[in-house]
Amino acid sequence: MYKKIIVFLWLSLVSCLVGCETEWRPSVYDIFQVPATTRIYLNSNHWYTDPLAMDSFNYQKGKILPFGTEVVDVTYDDDSVSFVAKDTGTKFRIQLKKDYSMITIEQYIKSIFMVKNPAEIELSIKPTVYEKITRGVVERGMTKKEVVIAYGPPIKHRTPSMESDTWIYYDSELKTKRIVFKHGVVSLILNY
Repeated sequence: MYKKIIVFLWLSLVSCLVGCETEWRPSVYDIFQVPATTRIYLNSNHWYTDPLAMDSFNYQKGKILPFGTEVVDVTYDDDSVSFVAKDTGTKFRIQLKKDYSMITIEQYIKSIFMVKNPAEIELSIKPTVYEKITRGVVERGMTKKEVVIAYGPPIKHRTPSMESDTWIYYDSELKTKRIVFKHGVVSLILNY
């Protein structure tokens, strides 16, 4: 009798292992290496016209999902990240343009979310500058950190290194914005 039970359990296990094609993925908490009770926030503004069809290029058109928005229910697959804005309950989905991103989905997650309290970051920014950031405005004199909060990280295929003095952003599929830094602050903004 015990042999039959053991054989049955063994066959069930093998059947599940062969039939189950779900790939294990680390949770967003595993990616940040923090406890599952940790709050997660957007680390920059994100623009959208359709919350379920956002683009990783973060085209600067439509409504702004602001820096510091607390997010819950973060899930992802190989080419998209989904989450819910805790305060409104709105679900969002960002499609990663893998051919241009030059980063993994896990790296992308680390580039758009943070576990640091946004109030701490806000305190380190002048109120007049922070007000502009909340509106998605970048202007001369802003630091690289302030530009990242206002516009998000620059697209990797156009700005391979954040140490560069020129960052490229997309306003739309055909229109770009070049942010030029001198001594770590914005000195020039060019629209193309």
